[in-house]
Amino acid sequence: MRRTSPPRFVALVLVGALVIAGVAYAADMLVPGEPATLALTPEFVKVTPAAATTFQATVVDARGHTVTPQITWASDGGVFAADGTLTVPTKAGSYRVTATTANGLSAIANVLVEPGPASRVDIKTPGTVKPSELASLSATVLDGFGNTIEPPKVTWSVTPSTATIDAGGGFRTRTSGSYTVEARTGEIVGTSAVIVLCPQTHTDSYRNVTFSVVCATTGDIWIAGAMGAADTKTILATIDRDVVDLEQEFALQINGRFRMFAYASSRSFKDAVSAIFPGAGGDLLGLYMPPDSIVVDWEGSNAEVPQSTIRHELSHLFVERASGRLGSREIPAWFDEGLATVEQYAVSGSDWEATVDRYCAASSAMNGTMPTLASITANRDFQSLGSRIGYIVGAQAVRFMRDDIGMDAIRKMLSSVAIGHHWDDAYREASGRSWDEFVAAFPDRVRALAPRYPGVAFATDTPDGPGVSYVIFGYTPETNVRVRVENARFTGGGTHPVDETGCYLGWLGSNWPSGTYSFTASGKDGSVTATLRK
Repeated sequence: MRRTSPPRFVALVLVGALVIAGVAYAADMLVPGEPATLALTPEFVKVTPAAATTFQATVVDARGHTVTPQITWASDGGVFAADGTLTVPTKAGSYRVTATTANGLSAIANVLVEPGPASRVDIKTPGTVKPSELASLSATVLDGFGNTIEPPKVTWSVTPSTATIDAGGGFRTRTSGSYTVEARTGEIVGTSAVIVLCPQTHTDSYRNVTFSVVCATTGDIWIAGAMGAADTKTILATIDRDVVDLEQEFALQINGRFRMFAYASSRSFKDAVSAIFPGAGGDLLGLYMPPDSIVVDWEGSNAEVPQSTIRHELSHLFVERASGRLGSREIPAWFDEGLATVEQYAVSGSDWEATVDRYCAASSAMNGTMPTLASITANRDFQSLGSRIGYIVGAQAVRFMRDDIGMDAIRKMLSSVAIGHHWDDAYREASGRSWDEFVAAFPDRVRALAPRYPGVAFATDTPDGPGVSYVIFGYTPETNVRVRVENARFTGGGTHPVDETGCYLGWLGSNWPSGTYSFTASGKDGSVTATLRK
């Protein structure tokens, strides 16, 4: 008989297979493997000082199953708790967090501690500054832990109102005293004091020469040689007056202070011009030395009435500031010197000088000795003239420009030159007119300044002070003219040579009594008669 396997045997085999499969399943699902990868969340975080932030470590084994091994936490700043919570430092900055497993896996996260809300404002000042000195103040905004908040967004203010401070902390005043400066961010305010005071007179050296340095409101006076207190006081008053007047004229405030080198004697001035300030020459009473200095022969300039040399040289400083340091190369010499000469006329007692310059320029245009503007545009050509003719011609050109287009347009011209525009273009842009037409018409306009030739003009003051000046003009250069001034009680006069322009300046000083005089001038070109009142 055929025999078959009993069913029980088959069942046992099936059960055995199931048991083996179950063991494998349990080993795969229930027994964790070695950590294979480690990641931190978040990888980067921004917090404020002393804040707490929690990091989550995610670890998986080679089969991709999440495991939870022991994690060691570390940071180069702050304190960790066992659960991965980090209390960051109070100091702002960047910090690194590291998580490490027992088998050497590690992961890194970065923490940026930013300053907290503003808690105080500290102000840095120079403490004491001179009048007119531009002082740069700075503010530091700090949080409650002393961290600096960048950039420091503050609003500046100052009291009393005789001082100003700009958005960048630039402090300036011409009034001595104590000032309170505030820097505000939100509701947080910092304060500090600034003292404005001229230091005592002291000695200092420049190029191995010792000077006595006196502080004025707008600049420092470096005095060479013995100078009396009265002269020093006059210089200080003159400088402060002239700077204020020129700032109004140019609609420009000088930031900072300038230097004036004042030589007590004409001889020491001439020696200094050649030794200390090379490049200058000629018969000078003063000169401007870029970027911020003027040099004056005080003995020579103080003998003038009025004293206008300081104003003349300061005008050059203003022209350069208005036109830019590089742009000043495009300023014609006749304009620079002419404008400075016109500014001299504004000084009280200068009527005689303005009168002489007007009619002598007219005389030179009439007799053909007047240089063209083109011929005195370059400094070297201007200086080669060796006389005042360039100054008086330039002054008339500047006066015509002021009459034609106004000082506002001239200031616009200087601003255009400052950004690189040429002179001719700057004139057209500011006035809507052609510079070539101005130049072409200039000689005839100068000749028309006098109603007749030869002629005489009078001024209400003299180079010696009060009195009456007369200017004879329109004669052949280098010829003689006989002058006679008389009335019923007094007579005077003489024979005088006219200069290269055909002019002669004379005056009736304090030794002439007041009254009405008959005036006569006669020469090879004719006679002039007029009534003179003193």
